[in-house]
Amino acid sequence: SNRDTSTDSSDGINYQIIAGERRYRAHQKLGKETIKAIVIEATDADMAAFALAENIDRTDLTAYEIAVAIQNAEPMFKSKSSLASALGLNRTALYKYLSFFKLPAFVVDDLEIRPDILGRDAADAIVSLLAGAGDVAVRSLENIWPRVKSGDLDQGKIVGTIEAALKH
Repeated sequence: SNRDTSTDSSDGINYQIIAGERRYRAHQKLGKETIKAIVIEATDADMAAFALAENIDRTDLTAYEIAVAIQNAEPMFKSKSSLASALGLNRTALYKYLSFFKLPAFVVDDLEIRPDILGRDAADAIVSLLAGAGDVAVRSLENIWPRVKSGDLDQGKIVGTIEAALKH
């Protein structure tokens, strides 16, 4: 979980849970006095990477939600390369996640409400097309976006549909 949880131990040292907060809370509820743990010294960037990696491993997150978590953690890393390696992602995968934030505002606004509308590959492909084709492509996306939201147009066909519209 992203919430910081600190706990004082019998040795007087203050420990902070980086990953496994739900397991820790379950142990507390069950009245268990001990829990197996791995104790490490960690920088703020290390802690951000561990928490983020734990969240990325959750299967219930959409690509957009992972992208938001990555974007929030980014300031704690000295470079995108160090962020990517801390997460066990290659740079291409990282940039595909970050492409969500290069989409037009009307798309991002809808992703905030329904984060499952687009996957990272579709987001990346749309951003690449828009970067090359400009405002006319953005208007075309705006025209077909309601069909994407309603499920009438598969996200894998967005780029082809825009390209076809640009030829006319």
